[in-house]
Amino acid sequence: MKLPRLTRGQTLVLFTLTLLLMTLLVCLTLSLGSKVKEKMETQAVADAVAYSQAAQTARVFNEMALMSRAQIGHMVSQAAVNSLINWSSYYRSQIGAAIGAYEIASAPYWALVPCCFPYSGCSQFCGCALGAIATIGQSVSRLIAYDQMLSAQWEALEAPAARRAMLLGRAAQLMFLAGQTAEYTRFMLEMQSERVADRIVQDAQRGSPFAGEIRSNSNTAINEIYLGVGAVIPDIFSQHHVFAAIGSRGHSFVTERNLYPTADLAITTGIQTRGITPPDVFQSIGGFGAGYWSAFPDHASFGSSDVAAIADDHGFASVMFNRGRPPCPTTSGGVMVSASLLYATDNMEASDVHAWLPSATSGLGRDMEPAQTRHDMGRCTRLGIGRCPSVWPMFMDYNGLHLMDSGDIWGQPKNYAVIQRDYAQRSAAGGDPWDLLFRFRFNPSSNGTQFDNRGIQLGPKFGGMDISQQTSVSTGVTYYHRRDHWREPPNLLNPYWRATLATDDVDGEDMTDALNDSSVGWAADAYNALKAQGYRGLP
Repeated sequence: MKLPRLTRGQTLVLFTLTLLLMTLLVCLTLSLGSKVKEKMETQAVADAVAYSQAAQTARVFNEMALMSRAQIGHMVSQAAVNSLINWSSYYRSQIGAAIGAYEIASAPYWALVPCCFPYSGCSQFCGCALGAIATIGQSVSRLIAYDQMLSAQWEALEAPAARRAMLLGRAAQLMFLAGQTAEYTRFMLEMQSERVADRIVQDAQRGSPFAGEIRSNSNTAINEIYLGVGAVIPDIFSQHHVFAAIGSRGHSFVTERNLYPTADLAITTGIQTRGITPPDVFQSIGGFGAGYWSAFPDHASFGSSDVAAIADDHGFASVMFNRGRPPCPTTSGGVMVSASLLYATDNMEASDVHAWLPSATSGLGRDMEPAQTRHDMGRCTRLGIGRCPSVWPMFMDYNGLHLMDSGDIWGQPKNYAVIQRDYAQRSAAGGDPWDLLFRFRFNPSSNGTQFDNRGIQLGPKFGGMDISQQTSVSTGVTYYHRRDHWREPPNLLNPYWRATLATDDVDGEDMTDALNDSSVGWAADAYNALKAQGYRGLP
């Protein structure tokens, strides 16, 4: 029995439509599956870019921190050098003070000199008074000779020491210029040109038949690290390193010599042995000194600044004259104040001071250097850069303004890696075989219905929105963490910067900016809509 011809035709049509539907379903499955796979690939690339940029930032910050530590070490040693220079000046001021104390001790004997006049009624005091005055004069002469010997030794040692200190100062300045500045400039240029991102993208699409369809847009990272407004700030706006250096001086001889038990004892022993004739007794008492950085001498008690390097000492010198002869007083004492100051500024001017009071030969002792180089350890402009070698060199610090903004995670650098795959470019190159575009024309009088599974543009019902840019976003964060020191704020003094991936909610505004800058405003709208509904942990 044969089927009617009409029935056979309907069967063929149904069979054809079934095959067409199966083909469309298979193509849709392949298209959706490939796009999901490619979405996972672009997300992996975005994660790699975000983490790599965060890791690169952490490495640069750690390098800068190590350089800062080296500079702090240099400045701490420089503070010790300044303290030694000033303490040696204080030693010479103690010699001058000992002379002054001797002169005070001679006052009772000078008061008896009128007994040497005829008919004074106290002539028995004349000989012993003149003898005591002469003996004190010999002691003063011995102290002056001792000071002159020290002055010659001083000048012989000071010049080579100054040259070495100046070379160290140059090294510190060059470390900043060739190290921190050059390294950070190179880093910012690499971030701005997206070198790391481009390298990862190139590796990701190597071997792909659609070369160049993946691109990166991760310039949002540059705003987080840009000098002055980002995480790093020039030294002219910060005193962080100065405080750190002051806190790192450590040794009580540099910080508070009144707490250093042998400071006064060393001066007492030296002058007593080399400049005092027994049984006379000399003693250095009440010595107080420190080396620090400040705008004015204050023993680093407040107002610390990198304007000047300062070391100051002050105290008293006591002399007991024990060689008097009866009937004159056999013992007479005197006390004289003693002080020294080293003040070196960070520019070429005449305000630098290196002086001690009193001097053995004059009221005020000063070194013999010209005013502009007076214990700057060399001319500030010799290199044409930076500051005087004895003052804090240039540096970069963490932007302290961000430490008050917890919403911005205290200014710790974030980067949003936006990786996009351009399906429009793929379609122009031929596309995948399962990405079909055709029309169903069941009625010759109409345009039919378009079938398009390329994922380039939405249909007319949705405004024809361009969705050809497959977009993946990942968030990388460079954060500071020192083990067992959770309360320590981010800084560029300690090399404890790390990198990690984070959710977008570390900074929602930057996420929206990153999507808008990548010409996928619809993705930013979708993101904001999800956030408005309470979604967290995206993407």
